[in-house]
Amino acid sequence: MRRGWPLLLSRAWRRREERRSAALASRGRISPLNLVWGLAALAAAGLLFGYAWRAWRRGRPEAAAAAIVVAGLVLRMYAGCDLFLHTWDERYHALVAKHLVEHPLVPTLYDHPVLPYDYRNWRANHVWLHKPPLALWLMAAGMRLLGPDELAMRLPSLLLSALAILLTYVIGSHLGGRRVGLLAAGFQAVNGYLLQLPGGRVAVDHVDNALVFFVELGILGAVLQVRGWRPRPGTRYGIGHGAADGAGRSGGWPAFFLATLAIGAVCGLAVLTKWLPGLLPIPVWLALAWRRQPPRRLAAGLLAMAAGCAAVALPWQLYIRAAFPLEAGWESAYNLHHLAVPIEGLGGSPLYHLLNMPRYFGELIYLPLGWFLVSLVHPAWRRSPPGRRAGPRQPDRETAGPAIAEREEAREEREDRSRPEDRAPAEGRRASEGRRASEGRQALDVLPLATWLLLPLVAFSLAATKLGGYIMIAAPALFVVEASFWLWLWDRRPRPGGARDARDALRVAWAALRCAALVLLPLLPLRYTVERMKIRPGYDRNPPWAKALRELPARLGPGPVVLFHLDRPLEAMFYTPYIAYEGLPTPAQARRLTAAGYRVVVLDAAAAPPELRRLPGVELRPEAIPLSPLDDGTGFRLPRPDGSDSPLAGTTSRP
Repeated sequence: MRRGWPLLLSRAWRRREERRSAALASRGRISPLNLVWGLAALAAAGLLFGYAWRAWRRGRPEAAAAAIVVAGLVLRMYAGCDLFLHTWDERYHALVAKHLVEHPLVPTLYDHPVLPYDYRNWRANHVWLHKPPLALWLMAAGMRLLGPDELAMRLPSLLLSALAILLTYVIGSHLGGRRVGLLAAGFQAVNGYLLQLPGGRVAVDHVDNALVFFVELGILGAVLQVRGWRPRPGTRYGIGHGAADGAGRSGGWPAFFLATLAIGAVCGLAVLTKWLPGLLPIPVWLALAWRRQPPRRLAAGLLAMAAGCAAVALPWQLYIRAAFPLEAGWESAYNLHHLAVPIEGLGGSPLYHLLNMPRYFGELIYLPLGWFLVSLVHPAWRRSPPGRRAGPRQPDRETAGPAIAEREEAREEREDRSRPEDRAPAEGRRASEGRRASEGRQALDVLPLATWLLLPLVAFSLAATKLGGYIMIAAPALFVVEASFWLWLWDRRPRPGGARDARDALRVAWAALRCAALVLLPLLPLRYTVERMKIRPGYDRNPPWAKALRELPARLGPGPVVLFHLDRPLEAMFYTPYIAYEGLPTPAQARRLTAAGYRVVVLDAAAAPPELRRLPGVELRPEAIPLSPLDDGTGFRLPRPDGSDSPLAGTTSRP
């Protein structure tokens, strides 16, 4: 069956990597191709960001946003082109998604387990309900269209991650102006951790990636429902009556119910991705609608969103409770254990997420975060500086729009004056762009941002189980805050040619600190981005163990094969049609399997015990799958000797 150009590109990339790996092994030296491709990706992204800046200066914010999205996609495609499955947790998700291609309603890890298993151990069980199915269905859809391939499996996640950048731009434009939206989208496009998620390089990978997208989609729906979005001629977004009264009130009850039902449905999709964190758009909507909607509308909206969410997410819960009661009951209890027990040894203090923020957002992230927290109680911090209040436009302002944008503003101002009912929204639109030095510059809408940012941070800080990706659903809100803080500093830079006196030394020092923050705030996280992209010559994207697993079907042939004695059984089941186990079988197990018609194949037969060697029907193969090095980018983590990182540690009793 023809699968189109994406499959051809995938095969071409694989052949290139295989030739590179062969050359690397034959010459016994480091190949520079990974470095070359990495630098090319960085250069392409840099050119796109340059185009985005130029488009913004020419009054084309939509083109600038599109360039930022494409730049983010380029970086994500480079990070997502590893030709192997990453250990935590991509190999589990990929194998379950592969099986979902054949039976979409029965998620399985071991599709046909031939040895006893514990249904509670999500690392080696049969029916796999450890994560909800939506992200896995998307991965399965990629493989259904393009074949069982790593790149096909990652493609939906890569596209969702790029689209999330666009959502951040639109949300940021509504909450703080287009400058804020574009800068926040740029921060998200180059964030190193969010680059790794769709490439499967960090824990919870594709699941967290889809969760970020659907939570943002729900929050965008909430923003548009409350504030409204009426496109205006020219280059700016109109806020419309929703800025004051809410789009739901002006649109009537039918439109209000449809909008809130849609928000609830998106929340249902997020719940189908990763349980209760998917409900975050609902409190954000409440924060947006507070004091903008009457109480009965607030209550009706909450009921409509609950109904929409239940209509999407509840059928799956009812289905698994009926079809797999043991597994469904255990996973529900297991999720609650995360709150009270550090599952799999993933614990930490209540300050864990706060202290680890510099790893994901740069060492200066505490500056915009502190500025935002103070702004919650001191809104004056966000006002324009006295020296830049309403008055004639300063010719030296670098933030002033180009001539075309100025003409557009003048035209829109004339239109706004002809419509008295639109004067207030028009002022908000002008202020949101930062192109007029007026005291009416649109202030950041802090209440929904505070809900979006602080609710996950506080909730996951109080939970016993800690993992860096848990708070990534709040990352777009943090990017909006960071962009607002950066622009707040930028608008307060000293004007050239100002008067000087004896007290200027302090002003000069403060200006130097401000300039350092302006440079370092976006620059410091970039070094983590380059590090996580793994742009280095020695990084092997097609390691020997992955190639050896792909070659097994050609060596062993067809048939019901059960592989034993290989350190990556889950990857073996993804790359081959066989069943695979890490250890050696007992003689009784081998006899039972051969009697049932299975071919029992033991790899690296030199380690097989004598009693297993004497059994008839057991195939002893001398070849061994190469061990995977600890630095191959899989995030490999050795099991702890005391078993404290076991999935069942501390969970033997219900909470």
